[in-house]
Amino acid sequence: MPTKTRKIFMAFVGAYLIYTGGTLVHSVLTNRPENTVLFVAAGVIFVLFGLATMIMNIKAYIKAVKQEKAESSDERAEEDYGPYDSDYPDEEE
Repeated sequence: MPTKTRKIFMAFVGAYLIYTGGTLVHSVLTNRPENTVLFVAAGVIFVLFGLATMIMNIKAYIKAVKQEKAESSDERAEEDYGPYDSDYPDEEE
């Protein structure tokens, strides 16, 4: 799986962890089971881990896109000017 696709997929995984943790916390606070503190702590950990996963992968995706753009613009410049990036023709003696 290419890097950009993997980063997008992992960002969705982070979003799902946020959803799962939020749902867990919400259901615990409405139903009040015996181990409320444990379940709320687990839900908060899911939310925090999901948020970190999502942010890190979105940043990595943006970095990969910028790097790909820079590489493609470098390739285009090389095609336009040649490998030495010379604006001036060679002088003849």
